[in-house]
Amino acid sequence: MTARGPWYITRTAILDYHRIATGSVDEPDDEQFAAAKESLVDALKIAHHVRHRRNGLDLWRLQGSPRLRLLVSTAQRPEGDLPQLVRVLPEHD
Repeated sequence: MTARGPWYITRTAILDYHRIATGSVDEPDDEQFAAAKESLVDALKIAHHVRHRRNGLDLWRLQGSPRLRLLVSTAQRPEGDLPQLVRVLPEHD
């Protein structure tokens, strides 16, 4: 399952974002998941590219609260031509 915003967004990326934004390790219910997806799509409007990594993923950053690192795959996907946001990580692990 992928959500669509400026990129295709994986379920894992939405769960990462929910975990970081709420501090919860529990699986979100449908309402919480939808809210996290909407909030993430909105936040992505101000993301900026940092660099291409050797592992084939692009690193993007999201300034704001919380500050986040975004890992984006530019590999061609069956879903279409958009890159895919595969992980959302805190600024510092």
